[in-house]
Amino acid sequence: MFDFEHLKTHPGQVNDMEWYFIVVLGMLCFAPLIANAFSKKKLAFWAPITMFSVVMIYYAIVGPIKSIWDNDTNLRNIDHRPYFIYAWAGALLFALCFIVAYYATPAKICRPIELNMNKFKKQIWICFGIGLGSFVVLKGFWGLASVQFWEAQTEGSEALFNAGSFNAYLGNAFNFLIVSAPGFVYLYRKKKLGIIVFGVVMFLIVGLTISMGFRWRLVIMGFACLSAWYFSRNRKVKIIPLGLLCIGFLVLMGIMEQSRSYGSGLDITRLEGQSLEGNLEYSLSESATFQASGLVMFHTGTLFPTVGMSPVIQSLVSPIPRKLWPKKTTGEHLKYIEKVYMRPNSGNAGNGQAILGYGEYYMMYKWWGIVMMALFMGWFFAKTGKFSKDQTLTEVHPWLFIFKVLTTAYLYVVISRGYTPQQFMFYFFTVFPAWYFYKRSLKHDASH
Repeated sequence: MFDFEHLKTHPGQVNDMEWYFIVVLGMLCFAPLIANAFSKKKLAFWAPITMFSVVMIYYAIVGPIKSIWDNDTNLRNIDHRPYFIYAWAGALLFALCFIVAYYATPAKICRPIELNMNKFKKQIWICFGIGLGSFVVLKGFWGLASVQFWEAQTEGSEALFNAGSFNAYLGNAFNFLIVSAPGFVYLYRKKKLGIIVFGVVMFLIVGLTISMGFRWRLVIMGFACLSAWYFSRNRKVKIIPLGLLCIGFLVLMGIMEQSRSYGSGLDITRLEGQSLEGNLEYSLSESATFQASGLVMFHTGTLFPTVGMSPVIQSLVSPIPRKLWPKKTTGEHLKYIEKVYMRPNSGNAGNGQAILGYGEYYMMYKWWGIVMMALFMGWFFAKTGKFSKDQTLTEVHPWLFIFKVLTTAYLYVVISRGYTPQQFMFYFFTVFPAWYFYKRSLKHDASH
């Protein structure tokens, strides 16, 4: 479909063909973002297309252009500059197909139901208990010391018991804390939770989330909590405060990237001599996944074969514990990512390297893989995350709102990390619980 093998690139410069892809991609992403930001509809900004636009701009425009201008295109001892055009072509095709499917799919209309505040509050505490309980079982009570995320934890913690193959489920169940967070914001704003209890609970959730070191959890929780803040008071988002919050959040992302130790908090000593501006600039330097995507796309079908529906099949079987299926294959196609970085005496140079979501889709059926999966994603997120045009905030049950904004925020994971089986598992522990409790509320309403 596209052939860029003989396209010339120059250090520190974006060529004309690349600018074409960037400009068109920028128009596709900025248009819905601006439209939602200034829409009169209070629910418009929290739609999936907002997150889609922001993440694509961050990963496929800002990061790559900055890396070119900084002459920072060398990754794992390979110059990725010749492969940027493949990644940009993939990003444009992915964005175009996603947006077409998204706007062509009507929102699912959900009937309004009466809110039982006591039941909702109880369900939020259940989510919190499941998340915190799974953390304690997995990390031990000493693990709670990592709530001091600003200090790297040196002492080990001991799990209450070894769950073996089920440890992954306990680790994912931690995400119930993320599900509960916007609920606590809603309860506080509705004066159903005191300031002290709210502060302690949110400090515990945020502290443990930061100490775990996975930034995607913080992105999802931050977006959901911010949206719940506006939702609880029936207000439209304010652009200037939101912009300032985004800048502060980017600074935090830069700090975490430089100082995090997964599961052990932040080592602040690594930030000595670093200014706030430096941390902000560091947070905007996220281009490694984009660069790796271009390299993997270039080698797909030559250095290694296309993988077909393997990511989807592996996703469907991923919930089955390995103890029940010892020979279960998961993530086999990720070995091909490592393969493109193999060089003489390079060791495991590609170990752990991530690619963008559409990079994995390209591995399936090349360009047609991107088209197929982008159309599916556009349809899926429109069906599950888009609000009806005629629906007002007062008609939306808190659990339905939380489900939709968690769905929106979850797009960050789908786009930024190309590992569908892992995304599949994350979804059922991070987004689906909100839908489950919403359906439970529907049944409770029908029985009264």
